Amino acid sequence: MTTTDSRLRAAFAEAERRGLLLTARLRLAILAVLALWLPVENAWRSLLFYYPFLVGFALTGLAPLALRRAGLDAPWQQYLFPLLDVGLFTAVVLIPNPVQRGFPPPLMLRFGNEIYLFVFLTAYLHMLSPRVVLWTGVCAAAAWAAGTLWVLCVSLRSSTHTSSSSVSSADRS
Repeated sequence: MTTTDSRLRAAFAEAERRGLLLTARLRLAILAVLALWLPVENAWRSLLFYYPFLVGFALTGLAPLALRRAGLDAPWQQYLFPLLDVGLFTAVVLIPNPVQRGFPPPLMLRFGNEIYLFVFLTAYLHMLSPRVVLWTGVCAAAAWAAGTLWVLCVSLRSSTHTSSSSVSSADRS
């Protein structure tokens, strides 16, 4: 390997490290704003549902940085954290808050929240790896598809339960 190759690799590694640091700082700032905004929008009991998700997002943002600093940077980690991020996002958007009476799960698909998955695509551009960005897109599509199937199963199960209970109550009359 020539000196130019080693300098180029070092420059890319430094750019990736700076991007990772910038992304972690930006993520923490956004999560802090959300943590302050959530009590404005929700009753205090509802916060018990949302704050653990904020902690999860903070951990998935800080873990790659901490692992790299500890010298435990494995190639597979580049693919794990995007998967965790989009899975966590899909869960927080589609799982109804059990503390708060809200919208039924099928209605959650009508709000257009899937567009926010593109934020994760742009966040992982700092990796300077087309594979990671493509993987993030595949994970986002798969997570949203799995969430949609979950909503479909929940709504079918509840409609089957509702229709069978209404039939049985009609039979009793």
